[in-house]
Amino acid sequence: MANSLQAQIPVIDISHDNVEAPRQLLDAATKFGFIYIANDKGAIDPGLIAAMFALSREFFASPVDVKESVSIRSNQAGKNHGWLSQGVEKLDPAGQKQPDVKE
Repeated sequence: MANSLQAQIPVIDISHDNVEAPRQLLDAATKFGFIYIANDKGAIDPGLIAAMFALSREFFASPVDVKESVSIRSNQAGKNHGWLSQGVEKLDPAGQKQPDVKE
């Protein structure tokens, strides 16, 4: 049975002079860890976006020992920052029997 709980993803419109956008971005990142930026009208260079996706693909294709160097349990990691291997974490321990399939 599917869970009927739905999350609200913060949508921040940066298509106009929005002096509140930096605060909204910080609030959304802090509270949700995920942000949808709408109507950027080219404000974010498509080349930069492509480079970030390429870097992400490269990192997740790396050997485990490379990823372990930035493990959430490493000295370099912050309180809730860093890599975790698949099958280590349950984002909903009360409602999940199996660990998350994510890194």
